[in-house]
Amino acid sequence: MTGRFAIIGAVGLLTGCAALLQRPAPPPDEPEITETRATEVAPEAEERAAPEEPEAAPGVLGRTVASLGDPTQGGAWLVTGLVTQATPGRVTDLASGARTRVELRPSGAAPGAGSRLSLAGFQALGLPLTALPDLEVTRE
Repeated sequence: MTGRFAIIGAVGLLTGCAALLQRPAPPPDEPEITETRATEVAPEAEERAAPEEPEAAPGVLGRTVASLGDPTQGGAWLVTGLVTQATPGRVTDLASGARTRVELRPSGAAPGAGSRLSLAGFQALGLPLTALPDLEVTRE
């Protein structure tokens, strides 16, 4: 009986070794990967390729929730993500309908990130300084 186990063990070992000796199948044809280098673009070409920013058209830009901005900065302004460059505009308090002219200043944040309204803006709209008013922002 021990002879049978020896034969079975030897066959098992040889089968395992045969599996190890088999070479894996070659991979299917793969696309050849080539290295490319970025080319530098002359600044003049970059300027020609960049689309020109259209003139800012007047109209409603959107709605925002505003908090009190830096009270040490004078003037009537709104820092918001609804604009990308400073421009004259108007804000309307949606609750009361009061509105005032302000300078719209870019915040660099997403349009829905909220805004900061100047102290003069809060006073012109008749809002308490702790309010978080919903405002409609319009470019003039």
